[in-house]
Amino acid sequence: MKHFKPISAAFLIKLLISLVSFGATAQTMSQFYYEESAALHWQQRYAAAPSGSWEENQARSQRDQAIERAISSVNLYSTFRGMQWQQVEGIADQLNQKYNSAPSGSAIERMYRQVRDTSYQAFHQALQEYVRQFGHDWRQLHNIALELDQKYNSAPSGSQKERAYDQARRQAYQMIPQAVDQEVNRMWDFREIERHGDYFNSLYNSAPSGSLKETVYNQVRRSVLNQAFSKFSSQAYSLPQQQLWQIQDEYNRRYNGAPRGSLLETYYRQVRDHARSLIRS
Repeated sequence: MKHFKPISAAFLIKLLISLVSFGATAQTMSQFYYEESAALHWQQRYAAAPSGSWEENQARSQRDQAIERAISSVNLYSTFRGMQWQQVEGIADQLNQKYNSAPSGSAIERMYRQVRDTSYQAFHQALQEYVRQFGHDWRQLHNIALELDQKYNSAPSGSQKERAYDQARRQAYQMIPQAVDQEVNRMWDFREIERHGDYFNSLYNSAPSGSLKETVYNQVRRSVLNQAFSKFSSQAYSLPQQQLWQIQDEYNRRYNGAPRGSLLETYYRQVRDHARSLIRS
C-alpha cells in the first residue's frame, strides 16, 4: 500500500487563496471578455461587408457599441479590487499585447489602449498598496525595494510598467528610514544600534554612486549612528570607570583602523572622546 504525505494546512490555505483570486479575476473581467468577443465579431463583419452598404453600417454600429460597453466594463476602482498586483500586471500585459497587435488607428486598437491604460493605473495602485503593507518592517521594505529595482531595470524603457515600478521602488526606499528609526528607538544597547549603522554603512559603500539606494543608505547610516552616540552619551555617566577605560581603548583601536575621513571614523572618535571625558584622573 502506498503512503501519501499529508497536505499541510499552509499549502491548502495558499491554494484556496490562489483559487479565490483566480475566480475573482475571471469574474470581474468576464463582461469585458464578452464585449471584446462581440466587438471582434462585428469588426470581421464590418471588414467583409461591401463598402457603403447597409451591412457595413450595421456592423460598424454594433462594433462601436460593443467597444463602448467593453471599455465601460473595466473600472479602475471596482474591477481590480482585491487582486494582487501580479494579477493586475498580468491582465495589463495581456491587454498591451493585444493593443500592439491591433491595426494601427483602428477602433479595436482604441478599445485595447483605453482598457490597457486603466489596467496599468490599477497595477500602479496595487503596487503602492502592497508596499504600504510593510511600512513598519524595514527588512521587508528593503527586500521589496531591491526586487522592484530589478523589475524597473528590466521594464521596457518609457513604458507604463517602468513608471509604475519606478514610483513603487522609490516609495519603498523612502519608507525605510522611518521604519529603521522606529526599530532603533526601541533599542536600549548603543552597540545594537551601532550594528544597524554599520550595516547601512556597508550598504552605502557598495551602492552605485548617485543612485537612489545610495542616498537612502547614507541618510539611514548617519541617522542611526547619531542615535547610537546619543544613546551612549546618555548611558555613559552611569558606567563604572573600568568599563569606560575599556570602551575608550576599544574605540581608539577602531578609530585608528577606520578609513580616514569616513563616517565611522568620526563616530568612533566621538565615542572614544566622550568616554575619556568621563574618566577621572
